[in-house]
Amino acid sequence: MNPRPLEPATEMWLWIGVWGMAASAAVMFTFIRRARTPFEEAQAITQFYVLLIAFGTYLAMALGQGSIQAEDGRQVFVSRYVTWTFTTPLLLLGVATTALGSPITRRKPVVAGLIAADVIMIVTGLVAALSPSGSSEKWIWYGVSSGAFLGVYWILWGPLRWEARATGPEHHRLYIRNNVLLAVIWFIYPVNFLFGNEGLNVWGGTATTAGYTLLDILSKAVYGFIAIAGVRALTERTGAPGLTLDQAARKAGGP
Repeated sequence: MNPRPLEPATEMWLWIGVWGMAASAAVMFTFIRRARTPFEEAQAITQFYVLLIAFGTYLAMALGQGSIQAEDGRQVFVSRYVTWTFTTPLLLLGVATTALGSPITRRKPVVAGLIAADVIMIVTGLVAALSPSGSSEKWIWYGVSSGAFLGVYWILWGPLRWEARATGPEHHRLYIRNNVLLAVIWFIYPVNFLFGNEGLNVWGGTATTAGYTLLDILSKAVYGFIAIAGVRALTERTGAPGLTLDQAARKAGGP
């Protein structure tokens, strides 16, 4: 894949994404090592891989890779959509785990439908981004993507919210808090698409990249730390074990 030249300001925002995700992943790794319950460990691992995947794809974009030229000459970062295809299902899996507790298998069709709607949203969004500016095809695919987006919201605020209530008041409170935060941040993504260079082009490619970078940092790094802090607080309220999982495993293995 041959590197493509970038505007200096666009490249700057992409490198902000690289270092933001790298630093956040390094810190999140420490939460994995400090996990005291399997639930806490699973949440920390999920958030760590969200950040690690985002780091890799932001690095590709910052190096001028992972983009193609649309028919109307716009540079479209396909790597960004690749990132979302992997990271957003992981984020949603973390939210679903908070709602359902362990195991999440009691509502497998709901979780599968949530992830399927999310992937459809991302793939059709990419098709919309690649469609020529001002074309009817662009707005048809944007509509399809937005419909899948609403499907994600419906599952989050319908079946999974009911399941969180059934799991218990502590899980329900944590689920609602995390869900509100993620839903608000995610709502801004289609707005940035609509007015950015992938949609109406009210603002250009650099501003669009800046918007996506800030949103990715909020939805992956900031949200990830808030989510894991909530899980740790839940562990404290329900009786935190004295040892981390690593320490307990070493102790069980002998002297």
